[in-house]
Amino acid sequence: MSGFIRFVMISCIAFTISFAFYLFFSYLSIFPTLDNQMGLNILLISLTITILMFAKKQFPINHPIISRLLELGIVIFVLLIAGIFFQLFPLVWRNALFVCLSGFLTYIGVMVVAYIGNLLSAQEINSVIAKKKRRMTDE
Repeated sequence: MSGFIRFVMISCIAFTISFAFYLFFSYLSIFPTLDNQMGLNILLISLTITILMFAKKQFPINHPIISRLLELGIVIFVLLIAGIFFQLFPLVWRNALFVCLSGFLTYIGVMVVAYIGNLLSAQEINSVIAKKKRRMTDE
């Protein structure tokens, strides 16, 4: 799968998970009620995070822990800045904590879905290779 398509897919997954978390926290009256503008804001935030993640991938960061921490930092930074810019929530510690928590959980969710996708792709590739090997040995 090309890098661009992979990032579009990840962006869709991130949007879906973010939307679900926002609905959940909205239901608990932690975040304001979800409306059309808020849905658009969540989409813009997801796209911004995806673009910054794609830009980060252009730099050679070989250490996996540093890479993941940088990605998580991008998520939290964009969420907090967007929260201030779009006036999504009153900037108090309680709200910032829930925004960071939802960002962290969304990041983990996206990583898990991407990992499962990679495992399934690897299994499919290995299956095709095994079939070709069997066909070659049968000939």
